[in-house]
Amino acid sequence: MLLNDELLIGCHVRRSSQEQTVTSLKNLHGILQQAARLRVVTACRKAVQDNNTDALIKILRVGDS
Repeated sequence: MLLNDELLIGCHVRRSSQEQTVTSLKNLHGILQQAARLRVVTACRKAVQDNNTDALIKILRVGDS
């Protein structure tokens, strides 16, 4: 019985660790998405200020100038 309990405890620890890792990765993904959106918005604003329609179109298509 002791071996089964140890195996179950180990399984619960690994599951908890995996859930925490997945949660952290989801949070990191959200942060990276927000940063990418901010970068695109900033580039679009700069292209509009510079009256550079070619750059604006490229930014909207590709996400990069």
